Amino acid sequence: MSTQEFNDQLVRSQKGLYHYALSLTHDPERARDLVQDSYLKALSNREKFTHGTDLKGWLTTITRNQFINGYRRQRLSRVLEGDIERPIVARTSGPDHDPTVGMDARRATEYLERMRPMFREPFKLFQDGFRYQEIAEKVGVPLGTVKSRIHQARQELMAVLGGSTVAA
Repeated sequence: MSTQEFNDQLVRSQKGLYHYALSLTHDPERARDLVQDSYLKALSNREKFTHGTDLKGWLTTITRNQFINGYRRQRLSRVLEGDIERPIVARTSGPDHDPTVGMDARRATEYLERMRPMFREPFKLFQDGFRYQEIAEKVGVPLGTVKSRIHQARQELMAVLGGSTVAA
């Protein structure tokens, strides 16, 4: 598939993708932003799209993942920046496990500051929206090491903030 064909199909899918994004966000402005972010992600990962497969399905998956990642990042960001004054109450198991259960913003920030720098720096960069590859270049370690350190930082944070042991 040529670049022009790919771009034409992206343009044709815009209305349907907007409606899907609107169903996720329930806000027209956020839906437009989500579609734009999804298109940027699709364009930057065009080589990963397999010709002959469902472009609409691929775009829908990207949009859903962008929405979920943005939601998680926003939720953790609110806690770390201190927008929430009271402890957060949420379920402690299942797919929606909140790593900040029972933790106020001050305590979460204090723990992050005590975290070893080799874990804290990649974790903070990831929370700021940097991609794994960008983080690897900034901290000067291989991509796999960055992913591993971010995962380990999350596990530590969930163990401390959730007050439970974390399954590997």
